[in-house]
Amino acid sequence: MNLRWNFGWNDFASKVTTVAIGVVLSQLIPFVLLPVLQRYYYAPEDFGLLVLYVSLSDLVIAVSTLKYEYAIVNVKKVADAFNLLILSLFSVFTFTFLTVVALLILFLFFPDLILIDRMGGWAFLLPVSVFSLGIFQAINYWFNRRESYKFMSVTRVVNTSFGEVGKLGLGVLNFFPGLVVGRVFGNIASAFIGVLKVYKSDRRFSRLYSFKRVKKLAITHKRYPLYVVPSVFVGVLVAFSYVRLLLAYYGEDKLGLLGVSLIYLGSAFGIISTSFGQVFFKKISDISDYRQLYALYKKFARQLFLFSLLVLLVVYIFPQNWVVIILGEKWTAVLPVCKIMVIWMSVYFVSSSLSFIYIKLEMQRIMFFLDVIHLALVLFSIVFAHYLYADFYVTLWWFCIAQLLHYTLAIFLALRYLKKKDLG
Repeated sequence: MNLRWNFGWNDFASKVTTVAIGVVLSQLIPFVLLPVLQRYYYAPEDFGLLVLYVSLSDLVIAVSTLKYEYAIVNVKKVADAFNLLILSLFSVFTFTFLTVVALLILFLFFPDLILIDRMGGWAFLLPVSVFSLGIFQAINYWFNRRESYKFMSVTRVVNTSFGEVGKLGLGVLNFFPGLVVGRVFGNIASAFIGVLKVYKSDRRFSRLYSFKRVKKLAITHKRYPLYVVPSVFVGVLVAFSYVRLLLAYYGEDKLGLLGVSLIYLGSAFGIISTSFGQVFFKKISDISDYRQLYALYKKFARQLFLFSLLVLLVVYIFPQNWVVIILGEKWTAVLPVCKIMVIWMSVYFVSSSLSFIYIKLEMQRIMFFLDVIHLALVLFSIVFAHYLYADFYVTLWWFCIAQLLHYTLAIFLALRYLKKKDLG
C-alpha cells in the first residue's frame, strides 16, 4: 500500500505548510523580542506573574466553549456547523459573565489570594482573556472546517504581533503588569479580526441560525461537554497545579525561569504542533478505516519524534556562556531548566500533535481517567520531591519523570486502541 498516495500526502503537507508559515512567523516575533524583554525590561518574577495569569485564565478558557467547537469540523451539514458555532459563542459569553462574578466574590471575600494581591484591579483582565480567546477558539474551528488555513495563519501572526509589541511598549514605559496586558492586547486583536472575517465572508450563513436547532445540537453532541470538557479541564488543572505549587515552594523568580523556558521550548515545538494538529484533525475526521488510521498515526508519530529529538539535541549543545551574553547574569539558570523541561516536552509534543485521535476514537472517558492519574502523578512528584530535597532542580526532575510517564502512556494507549479496532 502506498501510504503517501492513499493519505493524500501532498495535499496534507501543503495544508500543514500553509498553517506552519503563519505559526513560524507568529513564533518568530516573540522568539526575537523575548531576549530584549528579558535583558532590559522584565525580571524573572514578572514572567512568574505572567505564568500564573496564563495558567489561571486557561482553566476557564479551556471549558468556555464546552468544546462544542470540535463538532464543527465533524458535522456534515453547514447549517449544523454554523449553529454549533453560535452555541460555542453563547457558551463563551456565559463563562465570561461567570468569571466577572467570581472575581467580584474573590475581591470581596478573598483579597489575600496571590493573583488578587499582586495584580489588584488588573485581575479583571481575566474575563477579557476568556471572552477574546474563547471567541477566537470557536471561530478557529469554523475556519478549519472551511479549510481557511491561510487566514488561520494570519490570526496567529496578529495575535503575537500585537501581544509582543504591546509587551515591549509597556516595558519601555515601565508599566505594571506589562507582560499580562500585552498578552491581552494580542488576544483581543486576533478575536477581532476573526469576528470581522466571519462577518464579511460568512454572514450569509446567519439565515441558517435556528434556536431550536441549537438546542437540538446541544443535546446531540452532549458527549463534548460531558466527556471532553472534564478531560480538558483536568489537563489544564495539571498546569495550574504545578505552577501554583512551584510558586508556593520556590517563589516567583523560579517560576519565571520555568515560564521563560516553556516559552522558548514552546516556540520550537509549537511551529509544528499547532499547524499539524489542526490539519490532522480535519484529515482524520474524513477517515473511517481503522487500518488507515493506525498506519497514519504510527507514520506521523515516528516523524514527530525525529523532530523532537532534533530540538532536544539543540538545547543540550547550546553553550551556557551564550545565555549570559544574550540575556544577562540574572538569566543564567534558564538553560539548566530548559534541559530538564525539554525531555518531557519532546514526548508531549508528539502526544499533543496527534491528540485529536482520542476525539476521533471517542476515547474521552479513558482519557479523563488518564488525566486524573496525570494530575495525581504531578502533585505527588512535586510535593514528595520538595519534602525530601527542598531543591528546585531536583523537584523539576521528579516532575519531568511524572510528565514522561503520562504522555508515553497516552501514545501507547492510542496505538493499542487503534490496533484493537483494526483487528476487531
